[in-house]
Amino acid sequence: MVLPNPVKSSHSVWLLLGLAALGAGLWLVFWPPSGYSMWIVGMGGPLVGCGSALAAIQLSLWRKTGFEHAAAPAEINAWIMLLFVGALVAVSLGNADLLATGLSGHGATHLGLKLGGLTLFYLILAHLLRARRGEAILEDERDLEIRMRAAAWGRGALIFCIAGLMVMLGLSPAEKLRWATTLVIASQLWFSLLWGWLVEYIAVVFFYWRDRSGQ
Repeated sequence: MVLPNPVKSSHSVWLLLGLAALGAGLWLVFWPPSGYSMWIVGMGGPLVGCGSALAAIQLSLWRKTGFEHAAAPAEINAWIMLLFVGALVAVSLGNADLLATGLSGHGATHLGLKLGGLTLFYLILAHLLRARRGEAILEDERDLEIRMRAAAWGRGALIFCIAGLMVMLGLSPAEKLRWATTLVIASQLWFSLLWGWLVEYIAVVFFYWRDRSGQ
């Protein structure tokens, strides 16, 4: 059996190969096996990039699903961004000790591979989804209104976190703030930023669901 060109025609074999490479790459990046050389573990990032690219290309060539017909392009973008930010939060929480004590050596390389793989996967998928839609209208007045309302929720969540951090640092006695090193404060600000993004895209998805259900 001769498989079609993977960048011109869709085929289940190419999709499965892309997903398998993506899964293997995520395994090497997030759960690196012990006893393997850094060269093998370092293949996680390229596998994530190549596998996600192949899977995304195949998905972009696949016929449209029922969800794509029912959902606005902006809603699909919000779901993708929500998953991306959620993954960033999970990776950051899983490496909170590195963020608090400083990045150096193997830890910095490993965390960089994780974040780089996630970012590459998001960028490729977002680009190919835009190509899949072609000349379709990507955003209308309803989408703009929902985005503005959700952005307000995200800003509110970010302001709440920053205000809480300011109050804690401003009102706590100095002897009780020995843990508040510059790296810890930087980590707190990073998590505040992620929390604001997370709330914003949760709000976007919720507003689209409420609009579609007529509530």
